[in-house]
Amino acid sequence: IQVLEAASGAPLPARLNIQDADGNLAEVYYPAQVSVPVRPGIAYTDIKGRAIIELAAGHYEIWASHGMEWSVAHQSFTIGNQETQPIVLRLTHEVDTQGFVAADTHIHTVTGSGHGDATTWERVHSLAAEGVEMAIATDHNHHMDYRPLQKQIGAEAWYTPVIGNEVSTDLGHFN
Repeated sequence: IQVLEAASGAPLPARLNIQDADGNLAEVYYPAQVSVPVRPGIAYTDIKGRAIIELAAGHYEIWASHGMEWSVAHQSFTIGNQETQPIVLRLTHEVDTQGFVAADTHIHTVTGSGHGDATTWERVHSLAAEGVEMAIATDHNHHMDYRPLQKQIGAEAWYTPVIGNEVSTDLGHFN
C-alpha cells in the first residue's frame, strides 16, 4: 500500500482502516514494518507512506487518512491466496489551516505511563500519520522526549514534539 499526496505525488504517512466483506475490522497479519502500530482493522504506514501487510483471501475495503485537514481515500479490492495486490491511495489537503497548529496536548504511551496501547515507538509513527503538528508528551511521572525516536525514523518534518510530564499527586494530575 502506498499513500501519496495527490497534488505533488509526495509520500504521505497515513492511517489505514481495513474492513472485511462483512463490515468487520480485518485481521492484519505480518506487517513488514514491524515497529509501526497494527491493530485489528488498523495499520499505519511507515514515514514514507508505505505499508506491506498480509490479509486472508477475501474482499476488503480500505481507507487512508492523514488527519482532519486531509481528504480520505478509499478502495475496494479482492485478494486471493498467495496474491499480491498493490494499492495506491491519494489524499488531498482540503482545509487551509495556515496560522494554526494541530496539537495533541495530552499523550500517554504504555512505555512511559504503563497504560494505553501504544508504545513510544508506535506513537512517534502515529503522530506523523494522524497529521498532528505539535505533540506534547504527558506520561505519568516521567519526562518523555519523542525526539530521539522521531529522528531515528525520519519524522522530524511532520511534527514538533514537546517534552512533558503529567505529575501525579494526592491532589490530582498536573501537566
